Amino acid sequence: MKLSTHNLGIIAVFIGACCWALGGASGQYLFINNNMTSDWLVPVRLFCAGIIMLTFAVLRGHNIFEALKKPRDIIDIIIFAIIGNAGTQYGYYTCIEYSNVAFATFLAYTTPVIVLFFTVIKELRLPKFKELLSIILVLIGTFFISTHCSLDSMSVSPQALNWGLFGALCYAVYMVQPVRMLKEFPIVTIVGWGMLLGSVPLAIMFTPWVNNQIIVDPMLYIMMAGVIGIGTIIAFSVFEVGIHIIGPVKASILSAIEPVFSVLICLIGFGMPIVGWDILGLVFILAAVFVVTIKKTNLKIS
Repeated sequence: MKLSTHNLGIIAVFIGACCWALGGASGQYLFINNNMTSDWLVPVRLFCAGIIMLTFAVLRGHNIFEALKKPRDIIDIIIFAIIGNAGTQYGYYTCIEYSNVAFATFLAYTTPVIVLFFTVIKELRLPKFKELLSIILVLIGTFFISTHCSLDSMSVSPQALNWGLFGALCYAVYMVQPVRMLKEFPIVTIVGWGMLLGSVPLAIMFTPWVNNQIIVDPMLYIMMAGVIGIGTIIAFSVFEVGIHIIGPVKASILSAIEPVFSVLICLIGFGMPIVGWDILGLVFILAAVFVVTIKKTNLKIS
């Protein structure tokens, strides 16, 4: 039995979100064990991934410069690169540096609210009941997982709050902004340019090539491969396929599977225990995924 296009879009979003979790786990290892910072990791990650993806696009016969011929396309790609790619990644990882992964994850998953807000304004409509319900379930579930319902764990510095919200806002731009371009150009080309061009301003600001404080060992190369290959190239590309099929609102909600997978990674890879609040949070997030998924099924049946 063949999967419908919509179901393939859902699977793509799930795979992309899980790859992000794997990339995040690799980054967390580097922060802990290799004296790495977001100032070094994010520009290097985006630059390497962008070069690889554009090379792959060329090998597949795509004209990667076709997307840079019209002024409108150039402006859209620059916005996607600087805000959608560089802003999202730097905001998220810098929030982790000032606080912790739990708080950064919670703020990142306020993105569905931002995406829905801009979508209903653009489409001049009120939010649908299931959209609102899904977002509420996602926020509650992520809050439980991130804080174990303890307000003490939400006590972070203003820098963490500001960078986390900045990353969430940029993530919303990443979701919505490239939709038009993805209809006209290959996904690998748009995502590749977004990463490569997004690395430029960060590299100019932070000059990662002069950072000599990083601990170099075999695990550095393995984890960087995880960050760049799995957590960037595969994650961003597959996720954009999902957005192209099911739209940014559904994709942003379904991507909440990432904290579920992150908990499993932390349990297996970092020995983090799972408590009752984690289980309850997973239930809420999976319920949100079910609500969004069942919605489309009902429409197809009718």
